[in-house]
Amino acid sequence: MVHREPAGGVAPVSHPPWLRIAAIACGLGSLIAADAAPEPAPETVPAADPDPEWYERVSVAVVALGAVQSTAGVDEQLSSEGDVTDALAKAYVELTAPIGERGEAFVFLESGTGGGIDEEVPTWTGFFDEADDDDRVRLGEAWYEHRFAGDRAQVRLGRIDATVTLDTSPYAGDGISQFASTGFVLNAAIPYPDYGFGVAAWYAPDETPLRFGAQVVDGEGDNEDVVEDAFAMVEAVWQADFGGRPGSYSVHAWFAGAEQSVFADPGETDPAFGVGLGIDQELGDAIGVWLRYGFADPALSEVAHALSLGASIATAVVANGGETLGIGYALSVASDDFTDAVGDRDPEHHLEIYWRWDLGHGLAVTPDLQYVHNPAGDPTADGVAAFILRGELSF
Repeated sequence: MVHREPAGGVAPVSHPPWLRIAAIACGLGSLIAADAAPEPAPETVPAADPDPEWYERVSVAVVALGAVQSTAGVDEQLSSEGDVTDALAKAYVELTAPIGERGEAFVFLESGTGGGIDEEVPTWTGFFDEADDDDRVRLGEAWYEHRFAGDRAQVRLGRIDATVTLDTSPYAGDGISQFASTGFVLNAAIPYPDYGFGVAAWYAPDETPLRFGAQVVDGEGDNEDVVEDAFAMVEAVWQADFGGRPGSYSVHAWFAGAEQSVFADPGETDPAFGVGLGIDQELGDAIGVWLRYGFADPALSEVAHALSLGASIATAVVANGGETLGIGYALSVASDDFTDAVGDRDPEHHLEIYWRWDLGHGLAVTPDLQYVHNPAGDPTADGVAAFILRGELSF
């Protein structure tokens, strides 16, 4: 054995043999005592209730939204009201409950007051998608959804919202927390119906990046002539992955059975149709871009071409929250049949920038600035600026 001198050259201390034997004996005694000591009793975990009451399976989400909206630059030609400042208050309640192992029931209620600046200033794309001047508590959605084939297939039946089932975007699809304008929340070329009875289905073939969806909904939302007035839509989505960054690329087609007047012959009515595409792509941990395009039947639609695109940038800045910056641009082009019937219309250009502060504990504040050039295609109207301040509380 090689003996190393301690640092500094100090000689090791030598202990007598009896002291070393005593130390070893004490160590063995401690080990034996520890091994003989009884193990602590394991903590008793209450067994889960195998059959909880129905109300124990229901999850509830509540959102309260308040907003102040103001315009600048509105001339009397566009609106006799001129510039306005309006307020909005709205509440949403979502009830969700699992039904068996593969089913889910969902109920959505809402109530609001404040039609907002869209009632005063006409545009094709709108300033605030959540504007609501109906203070009754209303049933929006009430449906049952079932999953099949290892969750690759889903079917939803009941009163549904056609705007949230197909042609959706993770970056532009929520007027509460993302872009406020309807032209960014939805495709401006699609005449979506209100809530109505219908069915929606999705299927994702195994081991492929494809997903297919379809829906048929009461196009008038009045529970009458639900087949004749049906709004139908189909979609195919390619779920891509570029360098570990997820994205989706979709194409869709729609048909609106509720007949509309033909511009060239107001006495004639026909159903409408259209097609479109959507792109959503994550570029970084906090950056995503999106694009939507839609074409609508020019014989029946004011807007024949609608394009919207933008970016969303999220940055965590506080312990329990973060910030999101959104920038979007929308272009709406009138159909030739519409301009032949009413006169010249120029393309409408819409720009929106919002900055959302997520303050944590369910509280968020979102200032939003918008500018519309050629509102509703009117080439003689001045451009309109709008400011919206949203406050959101969710729990």
